[in-house]
Amino acid sequence: MPQDDNGNDLKNLTLEELHATRNDMLRLENLDAAKKAGEETAKAYFGTLNAIQDTIRDLENAELTKLVQELRSHESALREGINDLKHARNAIGDVKTFLNVANKLLQVSGKVLAAIA
Repeated sequence: MPQDDNGNDLKNLTLEELHATRNDMLRLENLDAAKKAGEETAKAYFGTLNAIQDTIRDLENAELTKLVQELRSHESALREGINDLKHARNAIGDVKTFLNVANKLLQVSGKVLAAIA
């Protein structure tokens, strides 16, 4: 999908995927799977869930002009992370693998947000 002039496509795609991931993570069966995966994994799961919520908030509040430049400079990593997360959500019950994929997108999003802070 081509980038529009103001960066909304990539921002919206990232937000869409983060919203969908958060909603999937909050489903009872996925919360139960995280708890059953062990204490450390459950802590990581809930930490990732909090980080996703924080990233959603920050992306929604970010100053768009600065954000556009950073989104474009990280476009390929964001698109790869979005695609990987879409696939990982289908197997969210494999909690450790899912967390690794989710955290990759969070790291890239964090770089974008840190650059405009």
